[in-house]
Amino acid sequence: MNLVDLLRLLVTAALWGGSFIVIRACVPLLGPAVLTEARVGLAAIFLLLIGKGLRKKFNLFKHAKHFIILGFLNAAFPFFLFAYSAQYLPGSLLSIINAGSPSWGFIFACFMRRERCTGSKVIGLILGVIGVVLLVDLPRLGLEGSSFLPYLCALIASMSYGLASNVAANSRQIDAFQNTLGSMSYSALILIPLMFLFPVNGEINVDMFGILVFFGVVCTGMAFLIYFKLIESVGSSSALTVTFLIPVFGVIWGVIFLDEKVGPNIFLSIAFIIYGTILVTGYRFRSRK
Repeated sequence: MNLVDLLRLLVTAALWGGSFIVIRACVPLLGPAVLTEARVGLAAIFLLLIGKGLRKKFNLFKHAKHFIILGFLNAAFPFFLFAYSAQYLPGSLLSIINAGSPSWGFIFACFMRRERCTGSKVIGLILGVIGVVLLVDLPRLGLEGSSFLPYLCALIASMSYGLASNVAANSRQIDAFQNTLGSMSYSALILIPLMFLFPVNGEINVDMFGILVFFGVVCTGMAFLIYFKLIESVGSSSALTVTFLIPVFGVIWGVIFLDEKVGPNIFLSIAFIIYGTILVTGYRFRSRK
């Protein structure tokens, strides 16, 4: 991995790690549905314009069923659940829970694609579960229903990402750009009814609109484009290491911008989840000569 690819990796991780901080900051005013709708809608518009500018060939109707399923599992459903959870949980914590997505992906792969279950992967799953447990204030979790539901929603969102990765893996004839544009476009349609159930809690000013544009275009649309370029350059296995870095940036941005407090359990949790994910994905840190 050369310097340019390393920068792509770090920028993507920083943007996606920052997404949880943006969600945490905006969801009290916008609510989870409107915030998520703005995110996928602006990302879809951005990708559509990029596709037209680059003269990419795509058809949003030819594989509509696939895009709807993928859009629900990989965008609309998990984006909404994370946004809902962000009303009660710190953004840094959400980014760490999200880091367990590859582990869930492996579990689903064992059933959907009969992927081989090795000892190292099982150990990785156990470490990932331990890491998530370390995040949770178990005594409070057991006593307060308001704490249990956000944790549960965040975990389900992480599982949804894992399921979506297997859906995408079973449709290799559709390229990454079409999968992203199609899933974002149909996600925007799926989320429309929820906007009436979770309305905006206040007035959207110019500053908030600017944050939404940044969130949708940069943190979502542009981040995906950088990520796909990274895949083309170094392959999917190496590009997957972005998942390991997202919680690190999530914690950093949470401390800097939201003054979130972190304790020793956060760093121990990061270590367990990252190492567990490495074992599950089978990634090897190798230098290229």
